[in-house]
Order: sequence, then structure tokens, then C-alpha cells
Amino acid sequence: MPPRVTLQELARHLGLHHTSVSRALAGNPKISAATRERVRRAAAALGYRPDPVARALAVHRHALRPVEEYGTLAWMTQGRHRVADRPGCVESFHLAGAVKRAGELGFRIEEFPCHAPDLSDERLSTILESRGIRGVVVGPWFHGPREERRLHLNWSAFSAVCIGHGLYDPLINRVCSNHYRAMREVVRRLVARGYRRIAAVIPSDAAEENWRAGFQVETLTGVEAAFFWETGFRGARENRRKIRETGVEALIVMNDECAAPWLENFRVPGELAVVSCTISTPGGPITGIHQNYPYIGERAVDLLVHYLYTHQRGIPPHPERVLIEGVWNEGATIRPGGVGG
Repeated sequence: MPPRVTLQELARHLGLHHTSVSRALAGNPKISAATRERVRRAAAALGYRPDPVARALAVHRHALRPVEEYGTLAWMTQGRHRVADRPGCVESFHLAGAVKRAGELGFRIEEFPCHAPDLSDERLSTILESRGIRGVVVGPWFHGPREERRLHLNWSAFSAVCIGHGLYDPLINRVCSNHYRAMREVVRRLVARGYRRIAAVIPSDAAEENWRAGFQVETLTGVEAAFFWETGFRGARENRRKIRETGVEALIVMNDECAAPWLENFRVPGELAVVSCTISTPGGPITGIHQNYPYIGERAVDLLVHYLYTHQRGIPPHPERVLIEGVWNEGATIRPGGVGG
């Protein structure tokens, strides 16, 4: 095996300082495009490959340094109000995890409501650039039709990551709950507990139809009847009639808020089992999937900081999605069962 070509050897071949070569290989925009291309071509010609051991040592040394303040990361909130004005909302759990992780890495997070009065996307982008903010986290955008869930910043100036499926345009790297597997896990556990007539009350387009896909796949076997209702609670009388006519034994809802009226108007779990696909806080009385929102916020920051350090800016040519698994919360809104059921 021929000896490994080192970074220093590559730099000497090019007549450049090794720091400039390292930055060029990382895509640092401070190095001219022509120089970056020249370095990449030379690296390919000489067979240069980064030394993973040296890289791991550098990361280790960096981790041993005291935490310093490296700068501000922008958190893009949908709407006109900050998360602090909406305590207990789903986004507050994501943001809490992001703030925690950012602090551990030497960053701080500043929130920007994207639809504040007189704040266009162009002006928001200008504000971020003028302040030297280069890292952007787009929070979970749940509200409004797809055509309204757009954010047109000067993306070439920023490293960015999105939380959830909500932001429709542009398609940037994102960290999401694994809604498809969460729904399949809910149905599997209901079937294991003896429920055979199951309904899901979730908008079909929620989470890019991952809820619906998981429900349809998992109810192919072991279920006597499956219903996918897109409308929520419409009053005790109408819903009692609907449950009675269909013989539904177990109901799957999108979140704790959607579960509330069913819990108030039915004997649960004796008359009707109710399971939430999105439990914000573990250990509560509602049965379902805890979606690990704080951890999703942490992972979003991890990815963003990586993009900043490796100078990855703009809309990625091949957007990636990191899916975070949820955790079963036993609760008390379905009949008891054994381990795994």
C-alpha cells in the first residue's frame, strides 16, 4: 500500500499554506472558488484522503477546551409571537432542547417571529446577515396551507436546519419525529391488547401523510375494521352516534389537546380507548407516544453546528432527514397489557 499523502504534502505541492488547503477542502467561502477547485483537483490527482485518526484527535482536543461564546443562532418561529408568549406549546419543548445544546456548544439562540408586522423575508434575511448570524434553525411550522409555509431568505448566506415536516419551501435538511413508525407502534399495541375496531382522527395531510401511511399499513392484518377520520370532535351526541354505529373500540388522536374532549365525554378506557400519537411530556395519564421533542431540538443544533464548521451553506442539493424515534408512554387510557403489548 502506498504511503498516505498528508495535508502538508498537498499544501507544498500547491504552494499554499496547509490552513488554506484545509479550508478549501472544507468549502470555506473565504477561499476563492478557483482556489477551492484547484485544491480539489490536486487532492484527487495525488490521492489525498483526510486522516480520520487526526480528525478524531482534533475533535477531542476541541471538546477539552472551555466553552466559549461562538455566536448567535437564529430560531425562526412561525407567526407573529415568540415561543415565550405561548408557554406549553409543542415548539417550546423543541426550543428548550435547542437552547440547552447550543449553550453546551458555546452558542446562544435568539428567536425571530417570521411573520411579525412589516417584516418581509428579504428584510429578515438582511437583519441576520448584518448581525453576522450565519446559523438558522426553522422551528416546527404547523399552521396554514402548504403555499403559506415558505421562507425565502438569502439561503446562500446561511447554514440551516429545519424541525419537522412543516416548512414546505425550501427543502432543507431537517430533524423530524418518525410519525410513520409511531403510528404503526400505536396500532400494534392496540391489537396486542385485543382491540379490533380502530379509528384514527388525524388530518390526512398531517406530517406529509406519514400518520396515514403508518395506519393503513399496520391495519392490513389483525384488525376487523379500520377507519381514518379527518374531522375531530364534533360534540358528544354526534360522536357517540358515530362510535356506536361503527363499533369503534379504540381511537387514535394526533396529540393530547385532541384527546381532551374524547376523555371528557366518554368513559375511558371502559367505553372507549384513547391513544395520542404525540405526547409532549412523558409519564402523564394519556397513553401514547412521547415524541422526544427536546432531543429533536438538541439534534437540530448538533447538525447546524456541524454545517457551520464545515461551511455548508445554502439549499442542499440532496436534502437529508434525520428521524427520531418516539417512546411508548403507558398512561391509563387503554386497558392494561403485558410488556411490549
